[in-house]
Amino acid sequence: MGHCNNPKQIKKDVCDECYYRFHGELGMHMSEVVRLMIKRAIERNKFEVKVTKNDIYEVWPSDNSCVIMDTPFTIGGDLDTSPSLDRINPIRGYVSGNIQIISNLANRMKNNADDEQLLRFSHYYIEYYRKWYVEGKVGKDIRASN
Repeated sequence: MGHCNNPKQIKKDVCDECYYRFHGELGMHMSEVVRLMIKRAIERNKFEVKVTKNDIYEVWPSDNSCVIMDTPFTIGGDLDTSPSLDRINPIRGYVSGNIQIISNLANRMKNNADDEQLLRFSHYYIEYYRKWYVEGKVGKDIRASN
């Protein structure tokens, strides 16, 4: 793990503390989760896949949560909160320095829109939220006051 410099144990990819913490929180061994991430990246993409388990451990969030959605990762339950291997720059492959671990929901949102669409959506939602919740303009067309 990026946050962990503890010595790794024989036959384990991570230290005992991380091994048991992630085993309990994710419902399966960390190394199996990471192995599946790499396997799926190879099967589903035309992009170069040159990441190792250690590359993924290095970028795994230390709080075991999605940095975008601020939700804890889960395995075997809600698909939206499952950890997902993401390419930071979508033009590049799955290579060291171009990966992050985010929730499946965040990855789907990111994959289904380009940068401009994401920015437009975010801007609109921020304005909507401010007017709806903060200013109490419930039910009014917020586009009229922009």
